[in-house]
Amino acid sequence: MKKKLVTLLKNSIAAFLSAGLCLSSSCTKDVSAPAASGNAGVQTTNPRAATPVGKSIVLRGFNGKYLSGENGAQAVTCTRPAAGSWETFLVVDAGGGKVALKSQGKYLSSENGTQAVTCNRTSYSTWEMFDWVESGNGKISLRGNNGKYISSENGTQAVTCNRATASDWEYFTYQVVPGPLSFKSLNYLYSISGQKTVAGQQGMQYWQPMKDISNKYPGLWGEDFSFQPFQGTSTMAQWRSLVTSTAKTRWNSGALIALMFHACPPTQAEPCQWDGGVKSHLSDSQWNELITNGTTLNNNWKARLDLIATYLQDLKNNGVEVLFRPFHEMNQGVFWWAGRPGPNGTAKLYQITHDYLVNTKGLTNLIWVWNLQDFGSLSSDLNSYDPGSSYWDVLALDNYGSDGTGFTTTKYNLLLNKAGSKPIAIGECGTLPTSSLLASQPRWVYLLGWAELTQQQNSNSAISGLYNAGNVFTLDEMTGWQ
Repeated sequence: MKKKLVTLLKNSIAAFLSAGLCLSSSCTKDVSAPAASGNAGVQTTNPRAATPVGKSIVLRGFNGKYLSGENGAQAVTCTRPAAGSWETFLVVDAGGGKVALKSQGKYLSSENGTQAVTCNRTSYSTWEMFDWVESGNGKISLRGNNGKYISSENGTQAVTCNRATASDWEYFTYQVVPGPLSFKSLNYLYSISGQKTVAGQQGMQYWQPMKDISNKYPGLWGEDFSFQPFQGTSTMAQWRSLVTSTAKTRWNSGALIALMFHACPPTQAEPCQWDGGVKSHLSDSQWNELITNGTTLNNNWKARLDLIATYLQDLKNNGVEVLFRPFHEMNQGVFWWAGRPGPNGTAKLYQITHDYLVNTKGLTNLIWVWNLQDFGSLSSDLNSYDPGSSYWDVLALDNYGSDGTGFTTTKYNLLLNKAGSKPIAIGECGTLPTSSLLASQPRWVYLLGWAELTQQQNSNSAISGLYNAGNVFTLDEMTGWQ
């Protein structure tokens, strides 16, 4: 098993290097309050300013599938439901306003339109040079030296370069792959996407019970910097030190680390209460002050970030990578930070927090997880709460059946469409998915059972069945980070 995982991880690294809630059982998970409602184009023949030269990309066809170089072993296709190393292309400046696309060390060739497109050239010449044509609505097309356009053929046959004009099958959307990736754990998630799901558990006191029930430890450990001290600690500093020290232990054992922050509002000191603290509301004027640089509330928030940054820095110093999930369930209607759609809403505070922790505090060990809850408004929420693709690495959905349904194909597809080639995850859940459900929705890279709800809403046999399933990874099957 480990040998197979190492191979998967190497493939992933090769691709991408080139390119609310209460922690205490005395509190109740509030899942019932959604946020209130609120706040074919013209082609360009000289698109150089918009061309992502020097970056690695994935290309998605009209059929929703990814273009694959097929490792140069056969003709190029557009049939892949997920993107990996064979579907990742480096955009090379070929001179004269043209580009070449390189995958697995070989170049894409139009074959001058005389046969199917290949990706097996060790260098580029005229047949490997393309015009990058912006087609509007976020779409591009590729025109070969023969004056013809590359066509996905809608995935029904090998890709060609013989179309005189571009239409649906000749249009592609593209996404820049983050890179170079230095995150071992993020590379790992890419490597298992579409194949396996890591079982995770929130709350340090629920770690051992999972082993007692299933004879396996979770592969992902989740905790919270929180609004109050827990587990016998009496100060926030003691609690956060315990979280940090345990995170280091779990990381060194090979587990993924996921941290969140049920923060007190910037209008209050910490610790604070659950009701009236975490679950409270800022007025519009207070919110505008919060997102305005240099104001009292803005400075209060950054001072609070300074407090947790100390512990995140300790983790960085010890080589621990963190799946960091701030402002979770930002479309939830009960948290002080949540329920504000639009560019100056919750997404803006997420951006401010990201930029402060990464750029000002230098915390480059954070893998940013953007998280929503599964309300009926999910389809629109995925747009109105999006902080921007450059601000998140993983898209997670908290699945509590908040819309009256469970792990539906509709929700899964909504996340896939939004994430593109990025990993998607079950950020929290009470009722665990079954292994058969995960087999039908294989792009979930991890799931996180929520604290006491895991045992309250699932039988021991259900927990054990999931943890021992062939398509679920637990700690004993993790490859480690050394």
